[in-house]
Amino acid sequence: MMRILAACALWWLATALPTLAVAAEADMLQIDYKIVAFGIDPRSFAALPRRLWRSGTTLVRLEEPLDPATLEHRLVISALPDIWTIDLGTLHGVHGRDTSAASVVHFPVFTVDPGDPLAALEMGGEADFFAANSARDVADKAVAGVDCSVREMDLGGRKLALYRRKDNGVPMLVSIESGDRVLGVRYLAYRSGLPLDPTLFIPPPDVVFDEKN
Repeated sequence: MMRILAACALWWLATALPTLAVAAEADMLQIDYKIVAFGIDPRSFAALPRRLWRSGTTLVRLEEPLDPATLEHRLVISALPDIWTIDLGTLHGVHGRDTSAASVVHFPVFTVDPGDPLAALEMGGEADFFAANSARDVADKAVAGVDCSVREMDLGGRKLALYRRKDNGVPMLVSIESGDRVLGVRYLAYRSGLPLDPTLFIPPPDVVFDEKN
């Protein structure tokens, strides 16, 4: 069984991985994405779209949809050294600080076990990851009716594929295949080079926070 989760509200602060040039500090990247996989109900919370912004190595904002089971509506903001996890429904959150001298925020496409080289495949660094791992070009395919170029690679017994629009090279899909299981992250929007909006990385003013020790 494939022990891999697609990106949700899961990232970490670390210095063990090389820092990817995801975006310059003066601009930002916005990605709308959803999880696609055989067996996942497209109407389920796991399959609902999410929106991510990131800039440089310290700024990340993730907006999740309302979870119909728990009624939690989660927003997570990292503006290192500060990290806020917020429930927009209750206007309650938790604030913490990373005090390490050289912390970096990472947002992997797939959440895997510690030490797995797949952890270096990050949102915003997909093309660089495939280029650095000797990916091969294969036949073009269409994703959601859009013609895409495809690159594939093998990593630890798994086959990864990156689909990018042929007209502009923007990622459309990243998939991972292990045995008969296939999991993908489908990009609904992928906008790089946007002007940095610092207000996105500040928590809403009406939220009550608990301090995390």
